[in-house]
Amino acid sequence: MKQEKYDKNWVSKTILYLMTATWLMLCLLSIAFWKNTIIAVSLASLSLVVVCIFCYFAYAHYKLSTSGRNVPGRISDLLIEKISLNGRGRLLDIGCGSGIFSKDVIKETLRVLKKDGIFVFQDILKIKKLYGRTDELISNVKNLGVEELHWEDTSKSRFISPLLRNNIFFGGVTLM
Repeated sequence: MKQEKYDKNWVSKTILYLMTATWLMLCLLSIAFWKNTIIAVSLASLSLVVVCIFCYFAYAHYKLSTSGRNVPGRISDLLIEKISLNGRGRLLDIGCGSGIFSKDVIKETLRVLKKDGIFVFQDILKIKKLYGRTDELISNVKNLGVEELHWEDTSKSRFISPLLRNNIFFGGVTLM
């Protein structure tokens, strides 16, 4: 199966540019208020916090890019490997965005799936606010008529940096 190159990034360059502009503004303000030690030190401290956040997101941007570790592409490869695509059949990739419809997508997909069909779902399944407790989610999916259910914590994949294994990026990512 031919896979297109994934060029988008979850951490946009715009966010990085805005952080840089914020840092520069804080630095200039701390210089402008150099006579008032409390304000200058507060602004300088805040600029250091912004630099730390910038460094983290720049790191994430690199790891998520095709020139970095290409984590989204490698997750797609993992998903394709799990369903053993042979060039026959159909594959539907649905991006649920914020995840607000994810439970409905699972139910509807399982409702229309042909007998012996394969359904693979990857999302931040371990985030309780979205899906509840893991054991309840597994039980609910099995109650929808699933004969065989495999659960894999993809957030622990070797290609995902430990620094990205948090709820901002890949902390709860699981393959079902």
